[in-house]
Amino acid sequence: MDDSFQFRSCSQMQTQYDIVMPRSGTARCFAAVTTIILTAATAPVFLDWPHGRRSQLPSPDGRHVVYGAAYQSGIREGPELWLRHQGRSGHRRLLLLGSTARAFWFPDSRNVVVIDRESSSGMTSYLYDTEGRVTVDIRAALLRNDKQLGAVAGGHFYVEAQRFLNGDTLRVAAFGHTDEAPVQCFRFIYTVTRAAEIERLSQRISPASATGCDERSE
Repeated sequence: MDDSFQFRSCSQMQTQYDIVMPRSGTARCFAAVTTIILTAATAPVFLDWPHGRRSQLPSPDGRHVVYGAAYQSGIREGPELWLRHQGRSGHRRLLLLGSTARAFWFPDSRNVVVIDRESSSGMTSYLYDTEGRVTVDIRAALLRNDKQLGAVAGGHFYVEAQRFLNGDTLRVAAFGHTDEAPVQCFRFIYTVTRAAEIERLSQRISPASATGCDERSE
């Protein structure tokens, strides 16, 4: 393989898949390919409700199911997410949706992540156990942990659990903008464990441009 082609390909993979690679050429490409394969193998399956292609999402071990219930006049005020169990009775409502939601399971099936896109100005993420109890309100945990985030998070504010970094840890983005002039755009990146251990990886606060905020970009 031509070295220049190899380096261009590695650079493209690094950008596309958001990975960090060693400096040397051969090791760099090997690390890239390995990371991509492992990421693809462990990527979670999502339930997007109520507009996704599926209405239920079994846990990896098959013992639990998160499922969506559609709005019904006189029965439900809006779409809902519920949890039920295979082989035993009982179910529990996880969330009444204000807009849309996304759910995905931890690889060991002990917890499920729910991203609540509650409105056009707000989003939060929760961890639930298999009994349907909230174990971590990620937005509340971030605000308790990071006063710099709290100083800018009073307007449009979104907290999104994005993906797994390992079997216990999520990559979480907290982003948005203030509502009063001068408008400030912000984006903070964290690691959050299921035990609510939090580490900030990066932060960016900048004035809004003429076209608004680009707070979702890396």
